[in-house]
Amino acid sequence: MKLDFGGLPDPNDARNSLSKTTGYQKLFNYFEEVINTEKFSKSIVSLRKKYGLSEHGIRGSNDFMDLFPKLTYELYYKNKAFQEDLDALLLEYGLDPLMWGSELTEYIVADEFSAEPYVSLCNTWDYKKFVEKNEVRLATRIHHQDIYPIVLGISPFASERDILDYIKHTYSQVIKPLQEKYKNQTLKIGAVKKKKPKIQERNEFIYMNKELPRREIMSLVNDKFGEVLDYGHIGKIISLMEKKRKEP
Repeated sequence: MKLDFGGLPDPNDARNSLSKTTGYQKLFNYFEEVINTEKFSKSIVSLRKKYGLSEHGIRGSNDFMDLFPKLTYELYYKNKAFQEDLDALLLEYGLDPLMWGSELTEYIVADEFSAEPYVSLCNTWDYKKFVEKNEVRLATRIHHQDIYPIVLGISPFASERDILDYIKHTYSQVIKPLQEKYKNQTLKIGAVKKKKPKIQERNEFIYMNKELPRREIMSLVNDKFGEVLDYGHIGKIISLMEKKRKEP
């Protein structure tokens, strides 16, 4: 079963366009931060156990190729209790179930993603067609209005310049106040800065070895990354990584 997105262009083309926007990068950076927190990880493990999966999903099992599509489909499309639990988890972190639901189901089942989610901080929808095609699903699962409570109406005759000009002249007085009205101040969407891959790898390495003596960590980091870090720097990295894992 494939959800009809109602009037959007080919999903692959749309995904490629979205991936070039700052809204996509901010949201994906935030998700990567969330998924590494202890709280979120415990929630994933809890869902796996609740629905009969192992703590680490089914990745590595002998019949993985047969089980993966079957379990993913049955949970995401057929199991109402799972759908409700999944939606509740996503909404807790300010993530739209429509955008993230199928991908997170795959992660719960297999502990990995098969594709990047179709997401952004901004979206364009043909709401009329979407509601017509997905009326039952909307009534039972979709909380799109909670994630995108402000709608930008666009005339079919408006040019790109017209749209950008409207946003430029109304953002401060009209759009921003509405955003502040609905914004969940506890969420950090847009505030997570993406570190360079090498730095992120180094920090993860230090955190994974945090129980070792600082001098030994210094030596390991020097051997693996060619960097000389002092006691204070290593301690700061460990503290920051621990903080990130406690809250998104």
